[in-house]
Amino acid sequence: MAVYSIEISRAAEKQLKKLRRDDQRRVAKAILGLSGNPRPQGSRKLTGYDDVFRIRVGRYRVLYSVSGTKLIIIVLKIGRRTDVYRYLPQSSSTDDEPSDAEHCGHGPEPEQEQMRFAVSRRKALR
Repeated sequence: MAVYSIEISRAAEKQLKKLRRDDQRRVAKAILGLSGNPRPQGSRKLTGYDDVFRIRVGRYRVLYSVSGTKLIIIVLKIGRRTDVYRYLPQSSSTDDEPSDAEHCGHGPEPEQEQMRFAVSRRKALR
């Protein structure tokens, strides 16, 4: 079985630090468990995304992206159910036609959206 490397986004790192110590340990243990099994029992694929999944750890959710070709798991967000799904970037469309927002000149530029969710290359969970 392949072992995936785990990277954590800057936002997820901050969210993890805000949790209580016992919750931090449980969430960190669940995240480290993803390296051996990126789709554990109870994980769910998020609707509208190709490679974004979530796991439930108590009252918290961990949103992560799995890159099967590079064997990398990127933790995107950590938080309570009510907050964790807000401001998640939309899945990129595979259509050749621009979306209505792009066509009209409204909405964020794709580069800005990618920069907002840039991933730190630090391995924060040691």
